[in-house]
Amino acid sequence: GGWGVNRIIPLKDSTGAVAAIDLSGTQTLRYTTSNGDFDFILLTPVAPTVIVGTPPPGFAGATLTNIVDDPATKTITADAPAGSTEGYLTISPARVIKSVELVNGKLIIKY
Repeated sequence: GGWGVNRIIPLKDSTGAVAAIDLSGTQTLRYTTSNGDFDFILLTPVAPTVIVGTPPPGFAGATLTNIVDDPATKTITADAPAGSTEGYLTISPARVIKSVELVNGKLIIKY
């Protein structure tokens, strides 16, 4: 039973999140299994992360600079101008935001 039943199983990293791997240049992929009916590896491109620190059209707010996305720590940081009370970040693809802090002019977003 079960022949012809396909299941898509994503590659995951050590934290259990779906993994993204860099395959630039010449790379070798190897898969080893002890049992099962293994048919293929499906590779799909990952959308690049785009983060914009300017207010959207029609909105006022500070322009954020020095924006850094660190997927290893799931943190986005950005510098906010001194005295600013409002700013915007547009993040694509979307992330589930866990916390937002402003510490000494540095915006810190955990996702």
